[in-house]
Amino acid sequence: MQAGLRISELQDSLAERVRELEDALSRVRILQGLLPICSYCKKIRDDSNYWQQIENYVTAHSGAQFSHSVCPQCYEEIVKPQLEELYPTGRKTRKDTRQENEDAR
Repeated sequence: MQAGLRISELQDSLAERVRELEDALSRVRILQGLLPICSYCKKIRDDSNYWQQIENYVTAHSGAQFSHSVCPQCYEEIVKPQLEELYPTGRKTRKDTRQENEDAR
């Protein structure tokens, strides 16, 4: 009698575990194979021959989401020179001008 009860408990436990694994598997989406990507703008060509931003393509095909930032190398090589061009040393920024106006009041 004990053995039958134990087998029934194990079967119930196993069935529950199978349901959990099936649920987890249904949420897993994997990108695989070759992705045709533009070497310039990094858009990806989909199966319908449309070009999409890489973030949109990956999100649609994997469920992953993106948050954007700038890596240290790109900051130094791209962003910083652009900022220096916009706001050369000694030139006042809008923030500086705003602060001066507030101080003058």
